[in-house]
Amino acid sequence: MWPRQPGKTKQFTYLNNHVSIAILYNNDDATFEGTSRIVGFEVYPRSVSSEGRTGCPTEFKDTMPPQEISGEADSTTIVYTYSVEFREVRALRLCR
Repeated sequence: MWPRQPGKTKQFTYLNNHVSIAILYNNDDATFEGTSRIVGFEVYPRSVSSEGRTGCPTEFKDTMPPQEISGEADSTTIVYTYSVEFREVRALRLCR
């Protein structure tokens, strides 16, 4: 739950319904030519309003409203989404 905001009389609960996944890889031409090695990953949860959409947003902006959960509604439709990004890591020190 988020703390009370100035001028608001109730607390808000937000749901993280989107996850952005970054897969970090390194081109491993020294060992096997034409191959890549996964060297890490990053996961970023977000709360993005499901109102008026059925799938993953094409781009994320900091001004997008979060997915608010209210105990007042009989039912709420929530869209769960994820996005995947592959990011090359050039400088890499492997521990073996």
